[in-house]
Amino acid sequence: MSFKELRSLAQQLTYAYGALKRSARPMPLHFTSMNSPAGLLIKEAPGTENWKVHMHEDKYTHVFADRLASVYYLSPEADEVLWEIERDAVYVIGGIVDRNRLKGTSLERAKADNVKCVRLPIAESLKRPVGNSLNVNHVVEVMLKVRERGEWATVLEEVVPRRKGMRPTVFSDKAKGACSGSQSTRGSRGGSDGEKSGESGGESGGDGDG
Repeated sequence: MSFKELRSLAQQLTYAYGALKRSARPMPLHFTSMNSPAGLLIKEAPGTENWKVHMHEDKYTHVFADRLASVYYLSPEADEVLWEIERDAVYVIGGIVDRNRLKGTSLERAKADNVKCVRLPIAESLKRPVGNSLNVNHVVEVMLKVRERGEWATVLEEVVPRRKGMRPTVFSDKAKGACSGSQSTRGSRGGSDGEKSGESGGESGGDGDG
């Protein structure tokens, strides 16, 4: 990614950490691949040394090598929809800033790493004129709030930036019992892997291949 994109990613991670601190049910957050250009930029940012997150030099597949069967890579191009946030799962948010130029990258990474790939139920919950891609901080905020409330449609309506033509759809029974807790991870690549790096009940983390 360009330096401008790396700075944008770093800003998104700052917003994501703010959402984590405000959450009534915070998840463990992991930043992985911190030896990448994005990771180095994040570590040099003022105040990040005090963040209560887990930072790893290794890629998420190494950090969570003993639990890859429970790793889910979030990608807007995935076929499978994430309806339930599992308590012991690891959710990886790949940090990609220019989604048009790098379309399909997160799905390709998931396939290359042989981990499951899922997407947020944006199309199923909102009427919108654009695709399913969100900034890293919005993904983190959505997962935190869904973990708290157990509802996708109302959370997505609240968090996803409003665009002309967006309408909430009727909330399905499947989406209502969305969550049993989970972890998420994230890394410096422009995304996230692990304990929200991390886990949200699960973990949410991000892989930082800048």
